[in-house]
Amino acid sequence: MGNAWHLLAPFLLVACAAPGVADPFATADATLAWEEAPPPTIAFTSPAALRIGATNTLTVSGALVQGERVYIGASLAGQGNGPCLAAAGGLCLGIRNPIVLLGTATAGANGAASLSVTVPTTIANGTPISLQAVVIRGLRGADSTATDPVTLTASTGPAEGSALSTWTEFDFADDGYRDGCAGGTKYIKSTPYADPAYVGVTLCSDTTYKIWLSDTIYGTFTSAGDWSGSGEDHCDYVGGDYVDAPQGSNAVDPGQACWSRGPAGVAPVYEASCINNRWIAPAHTCSVRIPGAAGPAEGTTLSSWTEVNFVDDGYRDGCAGGRKYVKSTPYGDPGYVGVTLCDDTHYKIWLSTRLYGLYTSAGDWSGSGEDQCEYVGGDFITMPQGSTAVDPGQPCWGRGALGTTPLFEDTCASNRWVAPVHHCAERIPRWSGPRPGTTLTQWTAFNFIDDGYRDGCAGGDKYVLSTGYASAPYVGVTTCGRGGSYKIWLSDDLYGLFVSPGDWSGSGEDHCEYVGGTFDSFPQGSTGVGANQACWSRGAAGVAPVYEETCVNNRWIAPEYDCNVVIP
Repeated sequence: MGNAWHLLAPFLLVACAAPGVADPFATADATLAWEEAPPPTIAFTSPAALRIGATNTLTVSGALVQGERVYIGASLAGQGNGPCLAAAGGLCLGIRNPIVLLGTATAGANGAASLSVTVPTTIANGTPISLQAVVIRGLRGADSTATDPVTLTASTGPAEGSALSTWTEFDFADDGYRDGCAGGTKYIKSTPYADPAYVGVTLCSDTTYKIWLSDTIYGTFTSAGDWSGSGEDHCDYVGGDYVDAPQGSNAVDPGQACWSRGPAGVAPVYEASCINNRWIAPAHTCSVRIPGAAGPAEGTTLSSWTEVNFVDDGYRDGCAGGRKYVKSTPYGDPGYVGVTLCDDTHYKIWLSTRLYGLYTSAGDWSGSGEDQCEYVGGDFITMPQGSTAVDPGQPCWGRGALGTTPLFEDTCASNRWVAPVHHCAERIPRWSGPRPGTTLTQWTAFNFIDDGYRDGCAGGDKYVLSTGYASAPYVGVTTCGRGGSYKIWLSDDLYGLFVSPGDWSGSGEDHCEYVGGTFDSFPQGSTGVGANQACWSRGAAGVAPVYEETCVNNRWIAPEYDCNVVIP
């Protein structure tokens, strides 16, 4: 017994035995099968875990007589065929040696006996501790009985009844209902309800989790059931908006317990056996990242693009998605615009009321979403994946005109158009380069945004230079890869959209003047403008160009030039 005492002696809070009472665990006979022991008539009522460094109450109840002494032993070796106790008439235990007596407790008038023990801080978090209680009865212990063995985990979790305002990692006991969610790390938090006081989640992935409720931290966390839907309102328990139930939602199993309610915001009611119209989702995706989003505080004004991995409505057809960024809008509601990068210059646009809320697609009443570029602070260039009518039941933030505050619609009307991808005159996050308004006296490598008009010129390196014109102070070129040829654009903003120049009186020969050279050739020819093509146009060299949102049909644009200037 020396080794056993060494292992668990710091665990002891009360005396091992009253004076003159022998320790039955110290007189163990040879090991026999646990099944040979008498059937138990007493049982443990124990916590779900043993808190390290704190007082834990172990209670034994059942067929106890007032004043009867109960012996409680513990083992770090687990359950199994244990020693047989001579003092208990040869009763065999179900916990393995080495075993130590934690203490004794006396039964009260209610037929229960309780023992308080402290788990020392030297016990590692997660250590399993097996327990069993024995009552010695009859002549030479012939009528002795014992509880079934139980194994509890030593835990550093919070104290029972604690108010948990933030997600706290804790390996709580749950009802096991997690179909389709293998489960990962567990977290708990207080709810706004007196009962159930706690919500627990098991992470299925970075953004999806199974939700349970409990009235105690160390009790069993039980699934949430829904009376009127398929569990969409369960996201309210974790403080978020519903996004998806990725594994569907199922009717409860026969005898399945649940905390159920009809609408969001109502305190749920515990049902030991849910009736058959209670629906339980095995996994949820809500607009809350658990244990929490690393980033600015909720309500922060974000004047520049800030990387935040927000939760979105998933409407991104044609855009697999990359890094995510958010920024404040000039509107009180929605207060935030979020983008997911599809590639270097294209992104999907969403809006949200809250920084860590659900980001929902922007819809357009009167067009196909061209005005959505205003949300990100840029001009519309294109929607490379097109634009489609909203799906049935698809929510959106919709508006009919540029600059108006959008309105949220739980179900967008059938004439709301949502683009899965946008290309706006805004690079997100803004790239490093010269400050806006800088005068560039020599060619500077710079990955500007252009109008995409480069027929026959796949495009290579990009460079910018200042022009002598106030209307279009910057010229940009993309090298085409054939000798010294390049495609030419103009812009009034270094970080704005660079647009092709058009020519009134010829086929664009005077455009070479923008790059400081003389015309040599059009390696790819020169063509009339496309429908609705924007351009900076003029009729003669040396004249300041004028911007036209829609060039008239006698404006000629060359996709490629050779101007007797080597760039850079």
